[in-house]
Amino acid sequence: MTDPSSLQVLVEASSTSSSSTASPVLTPNSTGLQMNVPGPPDCQGDSNWRRIASYSAWYLFVLCLAPPLIALFADFIIGFAVDYDQLLNYEWTCGKAYLPSVSRIVNLPKERTVFHLGSLGSITFRCFIVIYYYRLARRLSISRGSRIWRRFVAPAILLSGLGELVFQVAITVVGEREHGDFHMYFFISFTLCAVAYFLLITIVTRYRPNYGDSALLQASFRLKLLLLVMTVLLIPTIGTFFVLYWGYCVTFAYNAFALSEYVTILAIFGFHSTAMLDLKHLHFAFIVPKRNN
Repeated sequence: MTDPSSLQVLVEASSTSSSSTASPVLTPNSTGLQMNVPGPPDCQGDSNWRRIASYSAWYLFVLCLAPPLIALFADFIIGFAVDYDQLLNYEWTCGKAYLPSVSRIVNLPKERTVFHLGSLGSITFRCFIVIYYYRLARRLSISRGSRIWRRFVAPAILLSGLGELVFQVAITVVGEREHGDFHMYFFISFTLCAVAYFLLITIVTRYRPNYGDSALLQASFRLKLLLLVMTVLLIPTIGTFFVLYWGYCVTFAYNAFALSEYVTILAIFGFHSTAMLDLKHLHFAFIVPKRNN
């Protein structure tokens, strides 16, 4: 049997093979990203290592974003099928509300369980994507000849990216109905981290050395920029309707708040989905050393 402690994970480009003994490094190419991988992990050229599995990074993207998105749609279906009276045309703080906010839906008892399974289960995998962009920013210090990428941009990506995940867990676990104030504070923190992370990732994408030669990177940047602008405009819109309803009891504001929340969530999901363009040419391989007979 394979000793689990000897298992290693290799990240490589789909069209790359190298026999170097150096550590893996990130370098850009015309397809978007090239991984120069050391000799031992490249099992085709080294008889001391055995590849036991290899997966496209696209599967990592699916594991990151598909579960919470599926869980959210499932919550809407369950809510409208089972808890219809609690979601539509119900009495709320300042009169009737005709649309449910996402926070209300995912914090109903049955819907909460589904969303927790889908959302929280993908957090670990999303950490890998944050680390990917962190390393990419550090590599720009070499290609751009400036320490600012390694000293400021890369740590800021790590902090904002992980912060977004932490506060996503917080707003998922701490319900709007049970702890409204805490939920609001966690939501504000989540949006601030998300905007900072989106901005930094967009900048890193634009300053990739091969940006001018890669149509894929250019498409990724344009989508990121569009969705970043949408998110920045939508967040104060949500805040305005929130204040109008809970602060001044303007009845229509809750329905406008719910609609704005739907579009904001789609924009955030859309931005994270652009990682598919950046990870398109990467593969993950699991390798173990061969036993000596």
